[in-house]
Amino acid sequence: MTPEEIRWLTWGAIHHRPHGAPRWDEPGTAKAIADHCGTWQLDTATAHVLAHARDPKARTPYAIRGTAPSASEPTRGVRYPAKAGSPDECPLHPGEWVNSCRACNGDRLAGDQSQPTCAPHTSTVSEHVARLRALKAGAAE
Repeated sequence: MTPEEIRWLTWGAIHHRPHGAPRWDEPGTAKAIADHCGTWQLDTATAHVLAHARDPKARTPYAIRGTAPSASEPTRGVRYPAKAGSPDECPLHPGEWVNSCRACNGDRLAGDQSQPTCAPHTSTVSEHVARLRALKAGAAE
């Protein structure tokens, strides 16, 4: 790896530390990466170093010398479809959320303006808040 790649990987390792885990200092992290992964390909070194960086039990950057933790992949939440007929469902694409419809956003990002896009989301939160405030004011009297 080049010194620039080591510097980039050092920055990534420091910034991927979990909240509440001990911080890694830049000189120690760069030395650990250069000593242990300096001759590796960048993609292999990145996967190895970031797996250790995401491990809250790794107290120092020299944990990089060990084997990577088994559950090191970042977790993703499940994407549940919108309920049919709800106001949060995209009117053009059933099962997609109106705020994050993949089909409408894909068309928009590709520059295709000929297709209509989802209707803007209309929140009823303010109506609920107003109703709750009225009930609270009525109960206080």
